[in-house]
Amino acid sequence: MTLAFGSHMSASGGVDKAIARGEAIPVESLQLFSKNERQWIAKP
Repeated sequence: MTLAFGSHMSASGGVDKAIARGEAIPVESLQLFSKNERQWIAKP
């Protein structure tokens, strides 16, 4: 089994900047969240 390393990146300024930040480290994986999963209320 091979482990993949990733990191939480800020999406401040746009998703494209989060991807660029991940490439700068570099990481092997990147996951994007469309909303804060710790909140019960979400906009549709």
